[in-house]
Amino acid sequence: TDAIDTDDGGLAPPLDEPPPPLDSATSGGGGGGGGGADGGDGAGRTTGILFSANSRSHMRVCGSASALSFGDKAAYTLAVQFYPRAPAQGTPELARTGGDAGAKGGEQTLLSKFNRGLRGEYRLGLDPTGRPFTSREAEPWALLAPEPVALHRWHSVAATYDGEMLRMYVDYVEVASARSGAQFSDQVTPVLIGCDMERDAYSRHFEGFIAEVAIWGRALSAAEVSDLATRAPVQGTPLYKGLSGCWRLLESKQLRLHSAGRVVVPN
Repeated sequence: TDAIDTDDGGLAPPLDEPPPPLDSATSGGGGGGGGGADGGDGAGRTTGILFSANSRSHMRVCGSASALSFGDKAAYTLAVQFYPRAPAQGTPELARTGGDAGAKGGEQTLLSKFNRGLRGEYRLGLDPTGRPFTSREAEPWALLAPEPVALHRWHSVAATYDGEMLRMYVDYVEVASARSGAQFSDQVTPVLIGCDMERDAYSRHFEGFIAEVAIWGRALSAAEVSDLATRAPVQGTPLYKGLSGCWRLLESKQLRLHSAGRVVVPN
């Protein structure tokens, strides 16, 4: 399986004023660095790829329907580094979801394996007020951060599930947790970056930049989530244990992975 495809017109056009580079451990020594041509700034930093509801841009992780399925009470961790922007006026997502076309807009999805109305397993995203959320298909269904994230700044959101407790972290700090039981396994829906699905149609697109996405087949501890701010999940390090996939998204529209290799979704 190849790592990533793009759908629905590819990625959004570049901006005249891209966001400031993301200083990140995974953008630096762990991934072999990145010069300007690779979407970085020559100092191991990346500005990520722009996703937009207007262009309906997103990415699909090939081979992920079964390989990245965490049904029943299987443990996992999801992590995304992102830079939210205000949705443009006239964004089609807002009309459909009833969102306010002002500073925040409608619900937006960062990472998903979810097909609303049919099946699914997990999501990470922002609610209409800009508060991060994570969900899985078992009670309490979703966790919601108490505060919205600031626009036009880099943030991290992570969700862990250890078979009993679902936890969410915003900027490496735990903000919500709840007990959660078994869920059905979804062996059909692919993992998507930048949107989710609703009855097989791509929906709830993210507006902004996504720099890095990582998925583990285990629940990271709070200390390990905190370590993500300064350490990369590369081979030979504790954070590499259980790593299912790690994608660094570059503004050149190329993909560079860490030492896990280019093909990171096992067959």
